[in-house]
Amino acid sequence: RQFRLDVPVTAFILLAFYCFLMGTKKDIWLAGFWVAVGIAFMFKSVIAFLAIPLILLYSWLRDEWKWIGKIYFWLGLALALLMVFPWHLYQWKLNRDIFTAAYKNNILSRYIAPLGNAANSRFFYFFEWLFKLSEPWFLLFWAALVWLAARFKSRLWKENIFFVLGAVLIIFL
Repeated sequence: RQFRLDVPVTAFILLAFYCFLMGTKKDIWLAGFWVAVGIAFMFKSVIAFLAIPLILLYSWLRDEWKWIGKIYFWLGLALALLMVFPWHLYQWKLNRDIFTAAYKNNILSRYIAPLGNAANSRFFYFFEWLFKLSEPWFLLFWAALVWLAARFKSRLWKENIFFVLGAVLIIFL
């Protein structure tokens, strides 16, 4: 009876990053980045923008910024806006006050303010509990990541494997 939107939004964030990676080789894929972000936004709103820090971090690590000037990147943004904006405008016209209040209080404020103004809403609270509840695996994961980086260092950076693993980890945490 419950429909969880975490899985589809994560899938579309990963698709957005995949489109970006493919767009570094063939420009038309860059349009898919924003289209996937737009679809992810329709699933779960602001969380879809997690794809943006991923491509910025990737570009910074690889020192590749050519994609900013590509027309397909901006065309994809226009397509995403055409996807997202009509629904939001329609909902706002139907229920102006309710929609604005719901968007402001339920969606945007939870990314700015601590949940319920609780003391346990500090930034590292999640990681503290992740460590407590999955202690042996949490430590094993980080040890395996360090081993992987040391063992396959040049190949991991060259083929973007290390970055993709890190990005997937960030998204799923």
